[in-house]
Amino acid sequence: TTRNPINRKATFEAIAAKNMLNTDEASLYTGLSKSCLYKATAAGELPIYKPGGKIIFILKSDLDAWRQRNKRPSLII
Repeated sequence: TTRNPINRKATFEAIAAKNMLNTDEASLYTGLSKSCLYKATAAGELPIYKPGGKIIFILKSDLDAWRQRNKRPSLII
């Protein structure tokens, strides 16, 4: 599990070394729920790869681009 700080660090280091993530890893990488990611893929907003026909993989670069969409300037108060 990722509750142990040592395991959590190892998990994040493993994710950082990958270019393509499964949905569990993508959820940890983005901080978003798997449900949110599935909705984005179903809506065609986030490209996916299914090399074996079942497990979904997402490129980290696609995740980064998707998270940065609809950028708005901050309001100066």
